[in-house]
Amino acid sequence: MPDESLRYPLPGGETPDPVQLLQDSLKEFTDDLVPYLMAGLGQMVVTIPLTIIMVFVIYFVMFGTLLGGALVGAIAGAVVGEAAGDEAGGLVFGLIYLLSFVLMFGLIAGLSAMLGALMAPLNASLVRRVARHQRGERVLDFSAAFSDAKENILPTMIVTALVGLVVTVGIMFCYIPGIIAAFLMMYAGTLVFLHRLSPVNAMVTSAKHFTGHFKFHGIYSLLHFAAAMAAAWIPLMGPMFLLALHVRTHRALFGDAETAVIH
Repeated sequence: MPDESLRYPLPGGETPDPVQLLQDSLKEFTDDLVPYLMAGLGQMVVTIPLTIIMVFVIYFVMFGTLLGGALVGAIAGAVVGEAAGDEAGGLVFGLIYLLSFVLMFGLIAGLSAMLGALMAPLNASLVRRVARHQRGERVLDFSAAFSDAKENILPTMIVTALVGLVVTVGIMFCYIPGIIAAFLMMYAGTLVFLHRLSPVNAMVTSAKHFTGHFKFHGIYSLLHFAAAMAAAWIPLMGPMFLLALHVRTHRALFGDAETAVIH
């Protein structure tokens, strides 16, 4: 039998022990594994085909941008070379080809943000259903990713796209800025999904909470990173556990009320 002592509304405004939070999340997840797996399977049915299509689109954009840059650069370089000499032509070719790399990275960042935005309503619905499940209100099932997908849809897509764009751009600068941005804005999405904050307000609130409670978030982020590394090797179960952990952490920090507890 699942341990119902872990299923109740949380008032928020707390900075719990990160290790205890991890242990409680693992116990609640393993005690009620089937509902979590069914909910994850429902989401996977949609997200995997969408991700595969987007990967092909991204590769097409990458090669198309670089090939187009090389062709345009060669033509422009030849024209300039005829008029101003080979050195000027080579410089023009190099500049245009360099700009094609910049354009390629920009398009990849945009497409990644768009993919996140397309999946956002499903993710938000799943987050809301996991929160209700953890409060003991409604058991998770296959429909969890679809049942509330129409709720607050535009802010949901905007915050996901903005966070995804910031993180993707940060990753392009030797990864570290992207990782920092991901942790700073870890709760931006759930603040919109669960408490209906505006996208920008949610991003600012998440960052301020991280910097204002650095000791908790520092330890928790290390534990979360380690859990994510392990979860990456466990299909379906791993990502669903990370989601269960993330939702429980958000509830402990910001509460289950309609208005988030900001402290």
